Amino acid sequence: MCTYLTRFYVSEAGSLAGSSLPQPGEIWEVSRQVQSPIDCWSEPFQPLYSTVAQQFIIGDSAPRYGMIVREPEPPIELEEPWQEEPWQIVSVMVLSEETQFASEVDVPIPGSLLGLSQDMLAETWNVQPMLACNLVRAIGKRLSREVYDLLMTVGDAHYQPTPSFSNADFAAVGLPLTHLSCNPSQIEAFHQQEIAWSDVLRVPLAAYYTYLKAIGLTETILHEAMEIEQAFIANPDLINHLRINCGT
Repeated sequence: MCTYLTRFYVSEAGSLAGSSLPQPGEIWEVSRQVQSPIDCWSEPFQPLYSTVAQQFIIGDSAPRYGMIVREPEPPIELEEPWQEEPWQIVSVMVLSEETQFASEVDVPIPGSLLGLSQDMLAETWNVQPMLACNLVRAIGKRLSREVYDLLMTVGDAHYQPTPSFSNADFAAVGLPLTHLSCNPSQIEAFHQQEIAWSDVLRVPLAAYYTYLKAIGLTETILHEAMEIEQAFIANPDLINHLRINCGT
């Protein structure tokens, strides 16, 4: 889990015209078909997913959404163009439909602000990096800069001793004041459930990093082989020298 003190929100005027990339403040649906350069839903990977994550992937639980916190980073460029498509990384604040678990760090967002018929719960403490290809589509409308900033501030305050916001800040942007609707143990259980669900985001990203390491190792071996080949081409006597040393 992580939060970002730096704000990445850029107004429409500051974004690329016609860009379809996820933008900070937008709400996107999370895909049930997890993707990465490695098949991260194959049998060896399935035990890495929690039960709630597996239930989501196979369609046994409600759709899930995230608010874009940071737009996709440029894909890592390899020395060889082996990647047929970029595997960009984006950061999202996880959202939930379980608004009954509102707390100091789980902020209800009215459907009117989302452009949706339902309210959602912003898990300000639960910001996760993920592969952008595992987002399906944007829904509703983009949250305002003011709402975005307040949600980020609430999340930051979770890790800081002194909150930097007040009840008036919530009222000013149209967010309801957050009151504990459950006891602390229920909130903690909800957080543990959401951490477990976030395997949907984490495992494909981990598979991607595993892929990059494997590609890097392959490139190293190829470069070393090419250097040896070039050395033999430049000095053919090396072959005879090796034959003598090997007794052939």
